[in-house]
Amino acid sequence: PIMLYEDANFGYTYVIYQRKGKYHFYRVDRMLDITTVNNKQEKQTKQTMGDTAQEQYNDLNRRINSCWGTSGGEKKVKFKVYNDNGGAVIRKVMRDLQPYIDHAGYQAQTDEEGNLIVTGTVIGTSDFERYVRSYGASIVVISPESMRKSICQSAQDRLRDLGVAEEDIPKL
Repeated sequence: PIMLYEDANFGYTYVIYQRKGKYHFYRVDRMLDITTVNNKQEKQTKQTMGDTAQEQYNDLNRRINSCWGTSGGEKKVKFKVYNDNGGAVIRKVMRDLQPYIDHAGYQAQTDEEGNLIVTGTVIGTSDFERYVRSYGASIVVISPESMRKSICQSAQDRLRDLGVAEEDIPKL
């Protein structure tokens, strides 16, 4: 492992390691059995601290700070938070997103109608989609289209589960 990382926002601890140039994140609370084995391990060359090592550290740090969870992969997203309830929703979302703005390069701007437009790279898209769904119609994913459709489909399915007539369910 490269490091253990504790996510203060969600209360999870992750083991992070790098293999073949890719970072892998595993939640410690989901590990059921850990066994030490003496198999041949991939040989890794030691690097002296230099520009390359610093760049790798900076990349890992950005990725950790972009992490919403470990499932669903990584995508660049853009979403809109509507200026509902006198700005209460925007204030809450901004509190939620402040660590991502401060440490992961997320950008947040208001449009001409006072809505909040946010862009950033999301790691753990499944967890991010759950977050977006928790706000109902107050947050709309603009891109990627596949995520927007997935969230809309989930909302339609939920309405069906609640017994809403098919003709009353909004179409995509």
